[in-house]
Amino acid sequence: MKTIFTLILSLASSSFIFGQCPSAGQDTVVTYCRYEPFDVAELRSSDADTNGVFIDPAGDTMTNTAISLIFPGQYNYFYHVSDTSCPVDTAKYVITITWCETGGVSETILEDNSLIQTNPVNDLLILNDSHYNQLEIYETSGRRVLLFSDEKKVIDISQLERGNYILVLEKNGTKQFQRFIKY
Repeated sequence: MKTIFTLILSLASSSFIFGQCPSAGQDTVVTYCRYEPFDVAELRSSDADTNGVFIDPAGDTMTNTAISLIFPGQYNYFYHVSDTSCPVDTAKYVITITWCETGGVSETILEDNSLIQTNPVNDLLILNDSHYNQLEIYETSGRRVLLFSDEKKVIDISQLERGNYILVLEKNGTKQFQRFIKY
C-alpha cells in the first residue's frame, strides 16, 4: 500500500506541482530550393518549448540553426526537449531540397565519376585534374567539411571520419560532383 501511495504521489507531483512536461511541438514538412537559406529554429511550432536542442541529419547537436543545403534530397532534423521529471519529447522536421529555376535558367550540376583516381579513398584524395577554381567536400547531410581554392592534385582528408562524402569541383563556372567513400 505504501508503494502504491508513493507512486501516486510521484505521478501527481510531476504533473501538478511542477507543471506539464515540456513539448517539442509539432512535426513539420517543408521544401526549399538549393542554396536557399533557412533557419531550422523557425520551423518550431508555436506550442514548442524553447529550451531544447536541434539535431542535424548526422546526429550532431547544432550550434547554428541557420543553414543552406546544396544537394537535392530529403534531410531529417530533430528538436528534443526534456526536463528531469519527464521523458524527452521530439519533433521531426523533414526538409526536402529541390532544384529550382532562377531567372528562367535551370541550374545544373553534373555528376562525373572520373574526378578522382580511386574510390574508396583512404587519407589522400587524388584528383585526375588539378585545374579548378574551387574544391568543396560535403558530408551527405549537406554540411561542408572542406574548402580549397588553391589548385592541388592531392588533397589530405585524413582528418575526415570514415563515411560517405561528396566532392564538388568548380571550374570555369561549371560545377561537377562525385560521391566517394573514405575508409
